[in-house]
Amino acid sequence: KFIIAGSVADVSMTGEVSLPSEQTNMLITVVPKLDSSFAIGAGVATANPLVGVVVFALQKLIGHPLDKAFGYQLAVTGSWDDPKVDKVSGEPAPPPPPPSAAASAVNVPPQK
Repeated sequence: KFIIAGSVADVSMTGEVSLPSEQTNMLITVVPKLDSSFAIGAGVATANPLVGVVVFALQKLIGHPLDKAFGYQLAVTGSWDDPKVDKVSGEPAPPPPPPSAAASAVNVPPQK
């Protein structure tokens, strides 16, 4: 599992990457971080500063469920030269459990 905790979004990647065959089979979860700029945008979009204040207050009171509501998952499969990217869902599911050690081992052919 690879996790990037950024200032704009949290990104987690789970799955497999094969270096010898340059293939990938990964699930990428992106959860944007909506902060006060979202409240300002709501106020501007509605031309009503009261809406922005209400959105900001709700974000502070109920936490950040809006972050998860705008999150999504992507499935990335195939070769590195021509990967296939499909949107899996609009709302991220909890990350899958880590693979077992046997499943995550890379099969490297013996050297001659």
